[in-house]
Amino acid sequence: MRWQNGDRYDGEWEDGMRSGKGKYISKATGGVYEGEYQADLKAGFGKYSFTNGDYYEGNWKNGLRHGKGIYVWKELKENAESIEEIGRYEGDWEKGLKQGTGKFSYPNGDVFTGPYENGNRHGKGELVKIDGEVRTENYKEGKLVNFTVTKEKST
Repeated sequence: MRWQNGDRYDGEWEDGMRSGKGKYISKATGGVYEGEYQADLKAGFGKYSFTNGDYYEGNWKNGLRHGKGIYVWKELKENAESIEEIGRYEGDWEKGLKQGTGKFSYPNGDVFTGPYENGNRHGKGELVKIDGEVRTENYKEGKLVNFTVTKEKST
């Protein structure tokens, strides 16, 4: 199927709607979704790739990220053609937002694990730094309220 705006879909159909496996390409954004559809919406497992290199791979429901999934942020390195990962969230999603328990990995190797609510860190989590330091961090609506060093960095 090809729409007037240039978008394309190649895949399975049922009763005139996208249903089953398929690939959708948005001409306006360049985004590509490859995965499952139900009643014309992303549902089940699939991967959405953005033109800047970012991608989400995981479960979908009613066209939104929902269930377990990984979102990877990428960035084009200055003065180079290579793209490098700048962050990765692995965890729970609900209605398109990070919701539940998740793990965020930074490019330097630090890893935060903890609760997310409405897309933001919210509550007590743990940051394990690459230098061996471990912190208990407390967040409210995505903002760090306080932290306690529970293990000093390795020397």
